[in-house]
Amino acid sequence: MASPIVFTPGNLTAQVQWLDASGTVIGIGLSLLIQSATPGFQLFWLPHIGVTEPAPVNTATARIIFSKAAGLGTDVLDIDLVVLARLC
Repeated sequence: MASPIVFTPGNLTAQVQWLDASGTVIGIGLSLLIQSATPGFQLFWLPHIGVTEPAPVNTATARIIFSKAAGLGTDVLDIDLVVLARLC
């Protein structure tokens, strides 16, 4: 089934940052590059899973930053169901 729009969304980067109690970045975890390798008619999800290394000592919280390069045409990119969980 084809999507009603045609797009090439541009590359997406997802990066985990580890922060201390004052909100200062004390480390970088996973950096995941999702290339725009699927241009054209789209009506489906492309799941991506990544596991980062353990947080540094004194980590109080984490932040996930999504950044995207400009795409072509109707520049559409949806991000859904983001989970950051501790693996024991």
